[in-house]
Amino acid sequence: MPGQHDRTGLARQIDAMCAAGVVEEHIYVGKRAGSNTDREGLIALLGFVRPGSVPPT
Repeated sequence: MPGQHDRTGLARQIDAMCAAGVVEEHIYVGKRAGSNTDREGLIALLGFVRPGSVPPT
């Protein structure tokens, strides 16, 4: 079942982030791809992140 596989993959990713020390309330999920910026998870993330939150690569 494709939908179940997607949720399982997402759950594994969230588990891995939590195991790495990421607080679950700081994990933002969005399932739409592409340049569409009307995404609930992206909007929530952009409301949380501040300059300097992510170190330069």
